[in-house]
Amino acid sequence: MIPLPDSLRRPPERGEAVGIGLISGSSMDGVDAAVVAFAWDGDAYEILDLLFRSEPYPEALRERLAALAAGVPAPAAEFAALHLEVGRTFGAAARAVRDDWTGPQPLFVASHGQTVAHLGSRGTLQLGDGAAVAAGCGLGVVAELRGADVALGGEGAPILPRADLLLRRAPDRARALLNLGGVANVTLLPPRGVPDGEARVVAADLGPGNALLDALMIRLGDGSERCDRDGRLAASGRELPGPARDLADRVDAASRGSLHRDDVGGALVDAWLAGAAAGAVLPDLLATASAVTARHLARRLAPMLEAWSSSGAPDDGNAFEGLYVAGGGARNPHLMECLRTACRETPGPLASVPVLPLDALPGPGASLVTVDNREAVDIAVLGHLFFRGRPAGLPVVTGAARPALLGAYHPPPVPGAPS
Repeated sequence: MIPLPDSLRRPPERGEAVGIGLISGSSMDGVDAAVVAFAWDGDAYEILDLLFRSEPYPEALRERLAALAAGVPAPAAEFAALHLEVGRTFGAAARAVRDDWTGPQPLFVASHGQTVAHLGSRGTLQLGDGAAVAAGCGLGVVAELRGADVALGGEGAPILPRADLLLRRAPDRARALLNLGGVANVTLLPPRGVPDGEARVVAADLGPGNALLDALMIRLGDGSERCDRDGRLAASGRELPGPARDLADRVDAASRGSLHRDDVGGALVDAWLAGAAAGAVLPDLLATASAVTARHLARRLAPMLEAWSSSGAPDDGNAFEGLYVAGGGARNPHLMECLRTACRETPGPLASVPVLPLDALPGPGASLVTVDNREAVDIAVLGHLFFRGRPAGLPVVTGAARPALLGAYHPPPVPGAPS
């Protein structure tokens, strides 16, 4: 019999649990790990307490992963070795955050792994062997979270809108949640009172979040930072009109369907630097890329909010309470100011929507979830859905043929077995 804690064998319709969420984003800085205590009642979840930490990758591991993600040819042996090494690294991160946690012991781990290729409905690959995670932390692990949606014809992304539905709906107004990772994606959430709210969720990848900025720093920086910390260099530069128009055209052409960081990152920046941006200094390039990124996102967001606002009666929760921003880009004051300016200058309902960090989201338990820990928290909640037998895939978002139960279970090591 699979060794599951009794409370996970047949979770009731309401209760409390503790799990661990693990993820590494497209920046490949390391493993974000969160122990999450939560309560659920049907399809409503509330965060009760959490502990978050981020464990950096060893530089050699990060470089090998970045090379794979950038399409550098590698033998199958490299994929096999990295799959195991990333799994062990994730397992160590889960063990470390569990050891620091002083509340009730976690019952399970949900591990997203490290994406090195995402081709939408043509395939997706996250490294991080779930069995190695389980061996490293001694808990059962739900891994391979995107595969079932892709197997049913879906894009496998975005993956977090189900968690947004469970955790972040307002009582009477719509909310927009923008994630500024390497790739930017958005979720539009109906208020809780709207019937058939799941069918009204809109979510999509939009284009670059930090991808252009980070690629510029890696290529032209002095090596001391892999990102423009706090947007300081960009704030000291000026936007270059000609290169801005060229970059905007390149970004528009690349931003199609579900995206991987390198779709809107390294290769695009290389072509830009070899063309219209040749010879420009780094602060001006960063200022230009920040402005282009913000305007692109506002242009993509505006018709989505317009369509939403015109899709129902005025009292049907169609007015947006705010655009709440998470991901590393939310910690970049210059990029956030560019985004606020771009939204304000875009005609339509987007112009009047406040742009706020996710930390400002109101609601029970919402203040515990921050710009930094949101993804790890959400992965833990998606893992709990697996044990409840509830689909975490959202066909209205991904295009899958039907809702998918996301994940594959890896049990912990058998107690007392020889090592």
